[in-house]
Amino acid sequence: MELNRVKVSIVLDKRRKSNNGKFPVKLRLYRHRPKLQKLYSTSFHLTEQEFESVWLTVKPREVYKSLRQSFLEIENRASSIIKSLKYFNLEEYERQFLGEKEQLINVNSYFLKKLEYHKNREAISTASGYSLTLKSLLKFSKKKELSFEDITVKFLEEYERHCIKKELKSITTVGIYLRNLRAIFNDAKITGDKYPFGRGKYIIKSPKKVKKALDNTTLKILFEGKASNDEQAKAKAFWFFSYLCNGMNVKDILNLRVKDFHDDKITFLRAKTSTNSNQPEPITVYLSEYSKEVIKTYGNKSSNINDYLFNILSNNQSAQEQHRIKQNFTRSINQHFLNYARTLGVKEKISTYYARHSFSTHLIRKGISIEAVGEALGHSNIKTTMHYFAGFEDDSKKEVAKILLDFE
Repeated sequence: MELNRVKVSIVLDKRRKSNNGKFPVKLRLYRHRPKLQKLYSTSFHLTEQEFESVWLTVKPREVYKSLRQSFLEIENRASSIIKSLKYFNLEEYERQFLGEKEQLINVNSYFLKKLEYHKNREAISTASGYSLTLKSLLKFSKKKELSFEDITVKFLEEYERHCIKKELKSITTVGIYLRNLRAIFNDAKITGDKYPFGRGKYIIKSPKKVKKALDNTTLKILFEGKASNDEQAKAKAFWFFSYLCNGMNVKDILNLRVKDFHDDKITFLRAKTSTNSNQPEPITVYLSEYSKEVIKTYGNKSSNINDYLFNILSNNQSAQEQHRIKQNFTRSINQHFLNYARTLGVKEKISTYYARHSFSTHLIRKGISIEAVGEALGHSNIKTTMHYFAGFEDDSKKEVAKILLDFE
């Protein structure tokens, strides 16, 4: 079909086969002069024989009849847009043809939309995870674009083996990548035979998580030990601040504002739940004398309630810059605290991750209920936390601050 000298046609792109042995069906725009050739992906993949069967005029099978109708609809839509343009302009054509809904035609498109969504909500770490996932999948497939038809059970099995055996990635990392990919399939509302995840198909592996908690003897050694330098002293201060403040992770510590600190307590929202929950529950931490001393030593002296409690982040930094600073700060704390622990004869490879598990484990050892510990940790999933700490009074919570330094 020729309109304004631009020809519109449905073609089979035979330059590269998909993993299922089929070729992608594409919409082709062609003009002889001035030269123009552009291919647009569709959601269809066919063999050469299937593609030829679509255009048979003598009693085509129902499935091919349906495909032909779909292809003609795509052609007609493209032709109508071209016809409406007084002068053909590729940018204007694509603006109309590739509306937001139509742009999401393959795996890449959905990943890019997901990235934009998480960047807009300043979830930089999550956005980075989706970016790494897409890069890994494209590298494995050796393609610039992936269609949903490319992602089969066989593809996922081979991808898993490649990541673990060839790239030496952990099962945990591969699991993160594939959960991100599964989320993309869910966003695209892919169902039925085209959905490769689930029972009887591909199951994402989840290694058994090992809780990294320190015993009471080790905690006592680390708490009573003397740091060799200022870096170790700072690392010790923030590690035990995390431990004493409900296992608060470093990201949440650095996100604290001056307004969150009130005399003997801190009230905050976990970054993890504040963006993922419609009604995130604030966590209240009653401070021990040690925690107050950490704030006095390393805290911001500003009286502006919107300033950060600790002088690590500032309000004029971008989300990307803050993400980088948080990563570097966590890395520094882990490195210097590990060196500090080694000087005391502690051989475990301790990190800030241990602080959170040691907090919960120590309280349970001391008889605090799992419900109490769950609320203190800020858990919201009923299957995981069983509504931990529901209904407890503030006096019960205050006992947490006292018990944490009882290592006997």
